[in-house]
Amino acid sequence: MMASTVPLGESIASEGKGEYMYVEGRVLTSSGEPIPGAVIETWETDDKGESDVSIIMRSTSSRSSD
Repeated sequence: MMASTVPLGESIASEGKGEYMYVEGRVLTSSGEPIPGAVIETWETDDKGESDVSIIMRSTSSRSSD
């Protein structure tokens, strides 16, 4: 399963809970050169420490073992 792409500046919060956090940075090589086209993925968890993907994966695997 592939995570959905969120437009720049839009919220990644799917439930409207929690606090917003702003992250900014650059991706560089070990010698300090910028890496063109680098993508940073963010993963958030719910109050139980689970992400949307882990919940989906668990429900998919439990259905296949029934």
